[in-house]
Amino acid sequence: MTKNGMTKEQKIIMSDARELAHQVKTEPDFVEAMAEHGFDEASWTLFFELIDAADESANARVKTEARKVGGTNMIHKKRDAIWRLASRLMSICYVVFKGQTHILIEMGLHRSRRPDSSTGSYHPEIHQRAPMEILIPWLRNLFAVPQADPAIAAVLAKHGFPAEKLAECSAAVEDLAETVHRRDQAAIFRSEACLKRNGAFNTLAEWLYCAQRTKKDIEQDERRDMENGSHLDL
Repeated sequence: MTKNGMTKEQKIIMSDARELAHQVKTEPDFVEAMAEHGFDEASWTLFFELIDAADESANARVKTEARKVGGTNMIHKKRDAIWRLASRLMSICYVVFKGQTHILIEMGLHRSRRPDSSTGSYHPEIHQRAPMEILIPWLRNLFAVPQADPAIAAVLAKHGFPAEKLAECSAAVEDLAETVHRRDQAAIFRSEACLKRNGAFNTLAEWLYCAQRTKKDIEQDERRDMENGSHLDL
């Protein structure tokens, strides 16, 4: 895929189409010769419309790709920011709720022992690069549980996570979820734009093939006439 939204093959089709379009605009004799083979004014009008449609579809493909890529980049940025807060909250919870397994489990912080650890340390089962369909629900739960439990909230408030902070984190998670939704929609639009672009170029290519074949036949006839004329001169 190139920056102009066309595949390599489609770039060749567009280049050939523009070359023929230039010939139509600048060579009346060529237009007249083609007209004798059925390519009238209406045919050329359709040809230019097909070029415009293919060009517009390629531009639309570029725009949808840009929206999808931009959405992905924004997701990474927002995910990294919310994960820093989640990591901080996890670290605090593992200290202040040590031994209170039921709270850790409720918050999704049940842990598994590292198999290569000789110290008996633990790590959370979730990780920053987890699929969004797993990560977002987990983050929602992480920040929602203490907001719904005054006892947990009171402890966290004393260790740098007051109610306002937890609410901000929950809002950030929802913002991330909305960004993921918009990116997914952009991916759908990109696929639709790709199908529309391919259809437009296929239609242009079919029309162009017929015109090029006719042009080739005319050129062959002209060469044949020239050769026959040279033989008569002899």
